[in-house]
Amino acid sequence: MLEPVLNFPGVQIVEDGQTILLKDVRVPALQKGEGGFGPTVVITTPTGGSTYVPGTMVEFTGGIADGVAPYNYQWFLDDGTPLSNPMTSTVAGEVVFSTDKLPTAAKDSAPGTTTIVLRAVDAEGVKSEALVTLRPSVVPKSYLPVLLRHPDSNQAAQSVKAAQAAAPARANANFSFGIEAASDYTAPGWKDLPAVIPDANGMRDGLNNYGWGQSFYWSNANVWEKDFRDCSLGGGDCTYGVDRADLVYFSGHGVGGGIAPSNPSRDTAIFDGMNARYQNVRWLMLSSCQGLRITFTTAPNEPMRRWFNAFQGASMILGFNSNMRDVAFGPRLMDNLRMPTLFGVFDMPWAQLSIRDAWVKTAFDMNAGKPAYLWATSATYDPVNNKLPRAFDSLPPRPRPVNWFYWVWWDCQDADPKNGLCEF
Repeated sequence: MLEPVLNFPGVQIVEDGQTILLKDVRVPALQKGEGGFGPTVVITTPTGGSTYVPGTMVEFTGGIADGVAPYNYQWFLDDGTPLSNPMTSTVAGEVVFSTDKLPTAAKDSAPGTTTIVLRAVDAEGVKSEALVTLRPSVVPKSYLPVLLRHPDSNQAAQSVKAAQAAAPARANANFSFGIEAASDYTAPGWKDLPAVIPDANGMRDGLNNYGWGQSFYWSNANVWEKDFRDCSLGGGDCTYGVDRADLVYFSGHGVGGGIAPSNPSRDTAIFDGMNARYQNVRWLMLSSCQGLRITFTTAPNEPMRRWFNAFQGASMILGFNSNMRDVAFGPRLMDNLRMPTLFGVFDMPWAQLSIRDAWVKTAFDMNAGKPAYLWATSATYDPVNNKLPRAFDSLPPRPRPVNWFYWVWWDCQDADPKNGLCEF
């Protein structure tokens, strides 16, 4: 049985004078819990904000009530990684789980947070979940050093190379990726996004299966504005942030010319694209509202133009001109990006879509919103037709130094680009 939901498109909030565009908000159409619809799920211990000692056993106590028994339940990390096997409880009541496998990560030389989710589905098929965020008591012994940026391109390239060497294992692949998944928003007025984790995990799993190495996966309270901001501007993109991977995928709320991290209390409520200086990132993908908005205003107020400084070696930024639906965009995107094969054996490179075409096709396939993309060219190289490389393909050139910017966007009366109603 499917749970009825209400859909609220185009929701906006104002934070410090900045209008932030939320992905379409979905909420249950019927009340949950006692006298309502579906199960009530809680995590009672440990309490949010508690610390744990990495490598030692941590016991969790939760509760499942209401709805219709029996209940199927399971414990997860907030990135969707299972911590337990699926279990069944025939009656409402307490559930207990213990693990010594909680991950430990460091950001900015401090312990990163870990979020644990208890998810239950009752006999009617209605799903509910609860979560708790904990913090490890110690910083891992190994974390990335701060790397200074240099105006000289050769020195800059050396800094990027050092960052790559210090990054997590990449399975010896030529290409790496990073994920930033913001589904759990803590500030008043911000709405959670249930499709973000399936969105981000679909992209992660697809790239892993394609042979790429994973440089990082930050989710929820670990998604910081500083992850995207250049180190020379007080950010951490060259250490714990995004400029350590060839492809970076962000899923969450957005703003014209930027994105919205899930934990605005950590630094600021939004990341402004003007603070990006990407030397290592080749392709930045924004599964969020209006990150590449076109308003036909003059620079630097035109949202699309706010990303120009990001191209210090980057090739393309892909996002949306419009609001975006909260959908699992990543799995379908990977289906459209990868090399087609005949019988799973023979490559068909002539049939592989370019990265930009795969992005646009996915947006229209899923009716996700009106896509857009921005790219830079140099005097000798235009990356507009880049295709997603396999893990051990040769490295493509970079458009450096930039001599021109181009952008394409859709402003359609509907989501079908073939009916002649799109301007781009």
